[in-house]
Amino acid sequence: MFPSLNLRFDLAKLSETELVQRVDEAWRSYHAAEAEKQPWIELRDSWNGPIRHPVAYRFLSFFERRYSGGWSLTTPGFQWGPTVDMHLALCEIRDLMDELERRVARRKARHA
Repeated sequence: MFPSLNLRFDLAKLSETELVQRVDEAWRSYHAAEAEKQPWIELRDSWNGPIRHPVAYRFLSFFERRYSGGWSLTTPGFQWGPTVDMHLALCEIRDLMDELERRVARRKARHA
């Protein structure tokens, strides 16, 4: 796992109920985008990147991870729209789930 800079301070302010609601909304957003995407375009790789923040995710969505190991700019006509929306939804889901897991770990540590 790569080290990352977590700038999602907004999530710490939410209750567990709000976090779960946001996870549900993000999954609905993902499935809606998935239904809209062209069948010949697939989301091959979705990674949060080194900076955990929605603005960073949008910036990094300009790049496509190639299987050859290099980074290259994507062709906007092929990667914008529903595929990027799916990627952004997955990033949001990961952040929300990470926050929920941190809270569970903190509770376990307190009660151990």
